[in-house]
Amino acid sequence: MKKGIIVFSIAASILVITFISNNVHSRKNLNDDLKNDNYVYETDKDGKTILSFTTYLDLAYDLTDSKVLTDAFEYIALIKIDSIDGVDNYDTVINQYVHPYTYGKATVLKVLKGNINQEKIGFRRLGGKISFEKWLEGDDAPEKIIKIREEYGLKNVKNEDTIVNSIIGDDIEVEKGKIYLAFLEYDTSLNKENEYWIGGVQYGLREVQQSDVSLNSNGNVGNLKVKDNTTGNWINLSDVVNFNSIK
Repeated sequence: MKKGIIVFSIAASILVITFISNNVHSRKNLNDDLKNDNYVYETDKDGKTILSFTTYLDLAYDLTDSKVLTDAFEYIALIKIDSIDGVDNYDTVINQYVHPYTYGKATVLKVLKGNINQEKIGFRRLGGKISFEKWLEGDDAPEKIIKIREEYGLKNVKNEDTIVNSIIGDDIEVEKGKIYLAFLEYDTSLNKENEYWIGGVQYGLREVQQSDVSLNSNGNVGNLKVKDNTTGNWINLSDVVNFNSIK
């Protein structure tokens, strides 16, 4: 199994923390800062070549600060992922290619901030695994990606046998059936009805430890354990959500 690393950066606007600004969504010039010696590729059990691209974003705020994180998002909720319906890089709402995003459906178990009236919602979040051919369709410089792939001994690998794993920063992979603390945004110009963006990279989606703690009050919810995606440790939900700043 061969391995290496591809990393490229986006200098994004202040709206980067919601991940719904056009600066983040647009694929234009996305690979200008692509560095040939920084990517990961490997072969999976089905013989597919997986190219893992990591996009690091310049965050406008310190999302490790619970008050900053809480204030940054209009909605915060405990959700259960019901289905992961796919990954795409074309947005039919704005009719243009965008950065690959994962989409699916979730059940809202408890709203901690904002007003989400529906129990069932759709969700999107940046990143996910997409076919190499589909990736190239939405890229302004496909020849650069092909050249890099060839330089690392993958010249004879067919496009249809290649998958791109698009990773945003140090974000985690969303999994069906798990319960998460999610920091959400809704934008009518980019979102479909009743569909929310999960933002905040590795700070915006935290796995909830299975617990018998009641969800009937904020006090009890604060005692729930959620995963710190940076350290892997379980911490109190109240260490992540600043309830004092929620009006």
